[in-house]
Amino acid sequence: MAGAAGYSGTPLAKKLSLKDGMHVWFDACRKAWAQRLAALA
Repeated sequence: MAGAAGYSGTPLAKKLSLKDGMHVWFDACRKAWAQRLAALA
């Protein structure tokens, strides 16, 4: 079965070169997403 068109399978964090311990800023993030991200922290 083929993957989704345009999806390479590479995690976004790897594409952005994010490393453990780094901090990111989500500007203009929707409230629901902000709550989900906060639960992961």
